[in-house]
Amino acid sequence: MTASVLAAALSAAASLLQAPAPAAVETVPLDLTGPRPIATLTIGTGAPVRVIFDTGASGNVLDAEFARAAGLPDEGPARVGTPAGGPPMIGFRTQIAGGRLGNAALAGVRAVALPMPSMQQLNVRGVFGPGSFSGRLVFLDLGRGEIRVVPKSPATIPALPSHPYSEAGPRSLPGVEVEIGGRRHHAHIDTGQPGMLMAPMAMSGEVPLDGPLADGPPARLADGVPRAVKIGRIRGNVRIGTLVLTNPEIRFMDGLNRVNVGMQAMRGATIVLDSAERRSWVIPPLVVP
Repeated sequence: MTASVLAAALSAAASLLQAPAPAAVETVPLDLTGPRPIATLTIGTGAPVRVIFDTGASGNVLDAEFARAAGLPDEGPARVGTPAGGPPMIGFRTQIAGGRLGNAALAGVRAVALPMPSMQQLNVRGVFGPGSFSGRLVFLDLGRGEIRVVPKSPATIPALPSHPYSEAGPRSLPGVEVEIGGRRHHAHIDTGQPGMLMAPMAMSGEVPLDGPLADGPPARLADGVPRAVKIGRIRGNVRIGTLVLTNPEIRFMDGLNRVNVGMQAMRGATIVLDSAERRSWVIPPLVVP
């Protein structure tokens, strides 16, 4: 992309971020001081609790103990798997009849309640994804530290090219094209992953690396099962949609099925998500002279 085209795209992005009328926007303030974006969830008249806003979550998950204490209904058993396989976790289906994520209203939003000690270790009570606001656009602004939930219209849809979600159906997740060493990969945008880039272990012999791999601490997904990790650094540039990273760190993990773009890679960018039409946009940080 030439400098003039990039400047035009950034100018369009800037206007889009300010386009929606304030009365039409619901906001969700985010705490970005930690490795994952944290929002506050309020159910009914209960006290607000911390939850992760995770673009890598195909649905909403609540800690089962918290869900029961909040008086949420048990609507039958649920079995939930993880992207890397392993035995499913057993919980129950539930629904939030009335609540708020930050300043955005939740009504009839579905979730699965699971016994998850990992949530207590992270001092959160749930994980929420962009599908909570299907039918509207979700502007995840990691520069301003907020989510803006905006009615979808020709005026609010970004002018930049969109990226399709991965797959279809209930496990469809926000996607972005990643180019490493001249090869293109369809990747997940995963704000629940605090690192830079993760990739399947099988790719460790396929990408240009700046030195040998080192053993990393085991990765644990929602099921808590440890999985082997190797850490290295890519030699050269990596393109993530319209973003370019130079010599970024990458982690290879057993059981992962595609490239995963984490929070460190997305810091300062704006991710726009359209869950209803399964498409996403990555708007790079605005460069101020």
